[in-house]
Amino acid sequence: MTGTGLTDKTERMREKLLRDRRKTVAQTEQRFATEQGAADLAKARGEQWKRWLTEGDSLVSDMDVSNEAEGWININDNFSSGDPQTPSHPNCRCSVAYRTSEPNSAAQERAKSDARNTAAAQETK
Repeated sequence: MTGTGLTDKTERMREKLLRDRRKTVAQTEQRFATEQGAADLAKARGEQWKRWLTEGDSLVSDMDVSNEAEGWININDNFSSGDPQTPSHPNCRCSVAYRTSEPNSAAQERAKSDARNTAAAQETK
């Protein structure tokens, strides 16, 4: 392929890449605003604890696995990635759960179990 055909194909690919990038930026910014609102609401309701939740599959990033492995942390602390809440990166599918009372042993075990399951799923990559 040469000349006009190559130029047209290149331009179509460039336009597709730009559309995809715009969509990714828009979705990430929307998630950031939504999660910031959820964090503000949780603080206003007196929530004291938070925990990172992943999708638990092989697509979860290493950073999100580490955040999930922390379990319940103080609502004012950042997760190990340095983020106060999701998203931690473009196309992040994670969320944050909040609670008022200190997590009991069952809640802590559930968090550990979820983190183990996510780590196991990630090993299948």
